[in-house]
Amino acid sequence: MKVLHICRDFVGSKVHSELYKHLDNLGLEQIVYSIYRDRYNAFNNSNYFESLHTQIIYRPILKIYHRVLFFAKTRKTIQDIEKCIDLNKIDLIHATTVFTDGAVARAISQKYNIPYIVTARNTDYNDFVKHAPHLWFVHRNVLRNASKIIFITDRLRNKFLNHFTLSDLRFCIKDRVVIQSNGVNEYWLNHLSEKRDFNHNILYIGNFEPTKNVVRLISSVLKLKQEISDIHLDIVGGGGWQNKAVLKSIGRNNSFVTFHGKVYDKNVLREYYKKCTVFAMPSIHETFGLVYIEALSQGMKVLFSKNEGIDGVFDKKVGEAVNPLKVDDITKALRKLIKEPSKYDTLSKNEIMQFDWTNIAKVYKDMYSNVLKK
Repeated sequence: MKVLHICRDFVGSKVHSELYKHLDNLGLEQIVYSIYRDRYNAFNNSNYFESLHTQIIYRPILKIYHRVLFFAKTRKTIQDIEKCIDLNKIDLIHATTVFTDGAVARAISQKYNIPYIVTARNTDYNDFVKHAPHLWFVHRNVLRNASKIIFITDRLRNKFLNHFTLSDLRFCIKDRVVIQSNGVNEYWLNHLSEKRDFNHNILYIGNFEPTKNVVRLISSVLKLKQEISDIHLDIVGGGGWQNKAVLKSIGRNNSFVTFHGKVYDKNVLREYYKKCTVFAMPSIHETFGLVYIEALSQGMKVLFSKNEGIDGVFDKKVGEAVNPLKVDDITKALRKLIKEPSKYDTLSKNEIMQFDWTNIAKVYKDMYSNVLKK
């Protein structure tokens, strides 16, 4: 069995490299095809991994205008794949997004009679389904013809299948839907921790893209400062479109906000997790958010957004879900988490181990095999 992964975001996401690395460990023969626009990104890619069964192909074929010319980008990608990959030797295609990757997979599947599966992500819904009506026929076509459709959470599945553009397809595709979460790096599974001492320290880890909502988080902590004098926010990360605005906000509030910059050493990150009681990331949009799972593995209480990320993933009360656009809602939730941390549940080792990439890779490999048996 040989699988072609069409993965536009391989350079930018550790999720894909973790899955491919663990599939490689299981002996799966695979090709990872990734297009990009910035040559620097590909050759400074921290997601690269040594492999025995995996060929990674980086292709610098995109121009800046491809950001808005969807069909030109799709055609360019299909032509390039045909140029550099012998598709007659491919048994299955896995597209990592519905739009672009999925559209490419569908076209190749139709021409070469290769089955494909597709993973639907929050960006597919928020960037395309909600805001690109001229492309609605694309996701209908991709989902209708996929052998399997993978959603990271139940909430994301419901968003897609409840959208009116799929109203007539819900029943014909529901048996092909799979809910499969992402995993976390094995470091966190090998260093599980349960908090015993609670404090008024809050932690944020991530970039400063507008969707991460860091400025509102800082504003919420500022409001709480009036009643909880020793409240403190530690921020790890940086970079992104809102970098200047976030740094400016941090500078104005440096009496209770500490910026640590980007941290790559997991031992150092673990110390930040141990130092704080609450992990807060009120993202406006979030497909899953592995950093929530990292925080939960360290016994933290988490603040997340309603209908985004991990909302609805756990039966237990692991934290508070908020309206990310309302500072008062974030403030109220932080107050609860800080003042009453013992009211929230801690995940057991077995519950955390569902995010083990080794087990997840086995699920994917079995899924690939079952598709080819039909």
